[in-house]
Amino acid sequence: MKFTLLISILLLILSFTSIFESTPLDDYVYAPDPHFNYTLISKQKIEGGTVYIYNFTSQKWYDGK
Repeated sequence: MKFTLLISILLLILSFTSIFESTPLDDYVYAPDPHFNYTLISKQKIEGGTVYIYNFTSQKWYDGK
């Protein structure tokens, strides 16, 4: 019983420490993107629902400058 409680507490502590660590990929993914935008292109009612077509823009194409 005590061993199970100890393991549970240890796993809980380890799960919280991983929340505060970030990798370079995390930093990149969660960084603000001033180029993000979306616009509704069309909306069409069909049997059983509606189809929405959007144009999404995320990030700027690298232009070498």
